[in-house]
Amino acid sequence: MDKRDAWINVFPVPRTSSAVDVMTEAWNEMSNRYKPKFNHGTNEPNLTFVLGEYIRDVVAERRKLLGNWTVEGQRGKINFTTGEILKRTRTDIEYHWNSKMKNYSVVFEFKKLDHHSRSRKHYYGESGMLRFITGSYSIGHPLAFMVGILVDDRDECIKSLRSCLQHEGIVGELQMCSSNNQLLRTPLLLFPNHAEFDTEHLRDRDKAPKHGTIRISHLFLSFGYPSDSRDQRKKRKESLAEPVL
Repeated sequence: MDKRDAWINVFPVPRTSSAVDVMTEAWNEMSNRYKPKFNHGTNEPNLTFVLGEYIRDVVAERRKLLGNWTVEGQRGKINFTTGEILKRTRTDIEYHWNSKMKNYSVVFEFKKLDHHSRSRKHYYGESGMLRFITGSYSIGHPLAFMVGILVDDRDECIKSLRSCLQHEGIVGELQMCSSNNQLLRTPLLLFPNHAEFDTEHLRDRDKAPKHGTIRISHLFLSFGYPSDSRDQRKKRKESLAEPVL
């Protein structure tokens, strides 16, 4: 284990694993069949909003997982002298809990991924991973989650993203750290049942935990049916609506 991983020994990994279990279970139940307002074509904010509510109202309640789930929780940077809002952001889904000594939270940031390079840019760029590196997400926390919602072939989407994240320019932009000469960590110390790989990133001192880096676990979710099912249903619906001549 790298010295930078010492925080794992005192971090509540089992509790966090339970949260990941709840999130993925909720996704699997919501995405197992076509839904008119929850499918490959639904925009990402609506997917995560519906998923977050299903987590809170159904799966977390059923699992009896204590703690609080927030959906689209707002964050910001404020000038408290003037009251001016300098920057406002929102987290997709966040899980909070506390022990006798400390409060904990983990952020799940979602991005749709297809075979286009544009979606990979959104995944690692200012609206994705960079929020945990140069941005205002998870300040002082050692761990966060990126969740790719796959709307094209799973293997191709992940393979393309893995290659992208190891490009020299992007490695520098994301301030990535290697361990045992690996930028993408596998096998995994954390969440081996769900994460595809982990990455580690330097943060500025005022945003980093004591050891100076944040670990991002990368999870990938797929719908339980092919993407063309949506198109087939749309065509079937349109054909039924056509007048009979």
